[in-house]
Amino acid sequence: MRRSIRATVVSAVTVAAACAGLSAATTASAAPVQAKGAMACEQVVAKYGYPVGPGVKGACGVLEPPPSSYGELLECQQRLEALGVENGQAIEACWA
Repeated sequence: MRRSIRATVVSAVTVAAACAGLSAATTASAAPVQAKGAMACEQVVAKYGYPVGPGVKGACGVLEPPPSSYGELLECQQRLEALGVENGQAIEACWA
């Protein structure tokens, strides 16, 4: 009898620990990506040595007011790329 109670308790504790770990991982991975806004976008572009003129300000400006929609993030990226900003840098500026 004691042996089956102990086995049941051990099983219950193992399942509870596994569920708690899964819950924590799921919660962290479900967090949406937050865009930083136009000012941060312009700073990233400037960091890579591109001039921040009216074109960049207009591209980054589509991110205002936060939070930005998928379409706005994509438009920002495409507009920066059209101005000559490299793909990875445009993604960092608009999506990160």
